[in-house]
Amino acid sequence: MDLREKLREEGVRPLIKHREFRPIDHAHNARIDGPRYRQRAMCETVFSTIKCTLGVVVRESYEGGS
Repeated sequence: MDLREKLREEGVRPLIKHREFRPIDHAHNARIDGPRYRQRAMCETVFSTIKCTLGVVVRESYEGGS
């Protein structure tokens, strides 16, 4: 079973917006939950900041782990 299919069965909905080439893409984006999408963007900002600030330490602890 494909990962996406399994997630759909569990009720998980994607938060990554579609690139809008066709009208159906715009319709998909309209269905995405706005507050959750903004929360996802904030999480990505935090992860990016951590990697920029502590990148070497984060990578070393990850590579050195089990």
